[in-house]
Amino acid sequence: MLKTIAIDGEREALAELRKAAAGGFRKAVEAAIDDSIEIIAEEARRLVPVRTGRLKRSIKTKRRKNGLSGDIYCDYPQPQDKKKARKGKKEYYAFAVEKGVKKRNIKPQPFLFPAVDHTQKEVDERMMKVLEEAMP
Repeated sequence: MLKTIAIDGEREALAELRKAAAGGFRKAVEAAIDDSIEIIAEEARRLVPVRTGRLKRSIKTKRRKNGLSGDIYCDYPQPQDKKKARKGKKEYYAFAVEKGVKKRNIKPQPFLFPAVDHTQKEVDERMMKVLEEAMP
């Protein structure tokens, strides 16, 4: 069951929200965001097509500076053969794997968007539980 804050005035409401955000509520929400983006990243790592494993290892998470949102992204994998790679060249192909490339006849093999879809219910439940527990 959701908890609510009942206040008559706008100033009081803002004061209550600031108090909630400054305390354990914000920390609980940030922890839930960390858990949620890690759940999605783990599912993406499970779904990603693997040939060398570099793309799988490149899946990372990061909470944004505001603390109330996060990202799951594929970093630039290290070149497979460092001797053959040009200096400073980065290999980036996560988008090509996810969406495909018609000109090169590369079929899409989505893994990031399906990871979000597969974990949506679990992430929603986790966030609701934290919000219910942490609401003052």
